[in-house]
Amino acid sequence: KAKPSRLCLLYQNKVLHHSLTPPVPAPLSVTVGQSVTLPCYAHIYRQKSQDAISLQWKKGQQDVLQMKSGKVTYGSEQRNRSSVSLDRIRQGDLSLTVQSVRLADEGVYSCSYELNDHPEDGDPARVTVAGHTGTCVTPLTACSFSL
Repeated sequence: KAKPSRLCLLYQNKVLHHSLTPPVPAPLSVTVGQSVTLPCYAHIYRQKSQDAISLQWKKGQQDVLQMKSGKVTYGSEQRNRSSVSLDRIRQGDLSLTVQSVRLADEGVYSCSYELNDHPEDGDPARVTVAGHTGTCVTPLTACSFSL
């Protein structure tokens, strides 16, 4: 569990204390081959152009997806498997969908975005990937697998 930090504020000659706890990644479990959607939301005015929104998804320090000036680029690991909905972005839904999940997709993902030169971070998500389970007969003559 994350340890809380302490913030001390002085307001009108009164000391205010507040405890800050870093966000704990929300757990998401998925099986190899399935799709998973990682949530991220922002308050976006409907009149806002997609060109005014910058979005970045990372897995650890690795780039997964970036959107700047309405142009989307992808990291090499999730290319052709990761997407955001440009229509839903205008409604404030910046969620990332990863298709055909692989074991290597397991990890902590983070969303960050910028609106009107104000950077924000979404809550992180921890993706746990379950592989195939199977049994084999020894010597290796037959195997059965299930998802």
